[in-house]
Amino acid sequence: MAALRARDAHASRSELTRRRILESARELFLEKGFGATTVRQIAARSGLSDPAVYYHFATKQQIFDTLVVPPPLPLFHPAIESGEAVVFALVDHLVAWANPSEKFLLLLARVADDDGLDGMFYTGRSSAFHSAFLSMLSAWYPDDADTLADVLHAIVVGIVFDGVLAHGASFGDVLASDAGRKRLHDVFSVVLPAKAVTSPGDPEGTSNAAGC
Repeated sequence: MAALRARDAHASRSELTRRRILESARELFLEKGFGATTVRQIAARSGLSDPAVYYHFATKQQIFDTLVVPPPLPLFHPAIESGEAVVFALVDHLVAWANPSEKFLLLLARVADDDGLDGMFYTGRSSAFHSAFLSMLSAWYPDDADTLADVLHAIVVGIVFDGVLAHGASFGDVLASDAGRKRLHDVFSVVLPAKAVTSPGDPEGTSNAAGC
């Protein structure tokens, strides 16, 4: 029991340290820009050593990705049983990711950097956004996940960039509006197959028809 409590306490401290690093990095990225911010500066503002930061994040890029890239949906999602349900789940997930909208200030600040956003958005299947989409889709469309992730990656990056440049930090509110949700739904409905897909939460591997 004592060992379990000690392990939980360590995990809690580790999570608090991770959050402190992310908050310090967010402040510095907004103040100085991504390119001008160093891991050493992030460590100093967090009250940590450089190795302590690298224990939690391998690179500065990984810190940035953690701040702005949507996490994948849980693989165990028994409510998702059809193509239409996947569309609604992805819409809800991206709208939730877009709020709070402050992350778009980070994206705008990064756009101004000379290094751009290649590693995050544009370098195809190695980009963080593509990886997020691939993780979301692989459980539902195992045979077509790579291709679908390619298409969704390109479309959503376009929507995000257009929206951020047009609306700035308020883009999250725009995306969460009825019109924003409808745009995402219409795009995803065109891209994602309307066929039945196996629910990741279904141990028997059965599937239900879309719309049923």
